[in-house]
Amino acid sequence: MSSFAFIVWNVNPDFLDIGKLTIRWYGVLYAVAFYVGYKIMQNLYKTEKLNQKEVDRLTWHLVLGILIGSRLGFIIIHSHEAIVKSYLDSPLDVIKIWEGGLSSYGAAVGILIAMYIYTRKGAVRSFLWVMDRVILVVIIGGVFIRMGNLLNSEIYGVQTSLPWGFKFVKDHINIGKPLSEIMPHHPTQIYEGLLYLGLYIFMFKLFKRNRKTFVPGTIFGISLICLFTIRFCIEFIKEPQVSFTYSPLARYGINMSHILSLPFILLGICLVIYSMRFQKGKTT
Repeated sequence: MSSFAFIVWNVNPDFLDIGKLTIRWYGVLYAVAFYVGYKIMQNLYKTEKLNQKEVDRLTWHLVLGILIGSRLGFIIIHSHEAIVKSYLDSPLDVIKIWEGGLSSYGAAVGILIAMYIYTRKGAVRSFLWVMDRVILVVIIGGVFIRMGNLLNSEIYGVQTSLPWGFKFVKDHINIGKPLSEIMPHHPTQIYEGLLYLGLYIFMFKLFKRNRKTFVPGTIFGISLICLFTIRFCIEFIKEPQVSFTYSPLARYGINMSHILSLPFILLGICLVIYSMRFQKGKTT
């Protein structure tokens, strides 16, 4: 391999480091994702001439659902690993989300539960109507989260000899190693982030064009299918995040993330079928 056939990724993951105060780029981008999502929901509710105070109430439900769901999801998914013992030894570490340890699958479940609670507590629209809009926020949020993973030098792909392979110097397993011993990997954070950005643009245009004609749940269903199909496919070139040794599937490159993506894809398919049948019933 040519010495130039890779990109050295040596970015400092810390946004701010003053004394005992350390703020990471990942946390900054997580906050930016919430802010951008809030502004998008403000605009959508304004377009529908709905009370802007509803956006604040929705946002609090959404933030809590994401943070609690992603943290609990991480702990449950990693329940067979030593990390659980560390939480049992220091229970307060569970709330230290700024130190990492968040699961996107747990966040997805948390969002569904939080939005169900939100719509049950006097929301101005139905659960599916709300999810048709929240899913747009989730997709664009995924772009910021993956860029945070990139700046954290984490959740990257398998080794590659392609010229855009990244040598993640700041990854904890590479610290102290000479550059020659660090292998280049697929920057799957960039692949995934760009795909999410493209999906957001497509789904936002589809939503704007059809929001008055689509049955509630249609945009949500299509987005779930596309979002988790992207995740499913990217996993084939990503380093597994959770050990998965069930040999009948592992031998085909299937890991835990593949398995966890399937329920969301199936939910999306069910929603689209439901929407098509409901739409057909309205026009006959």
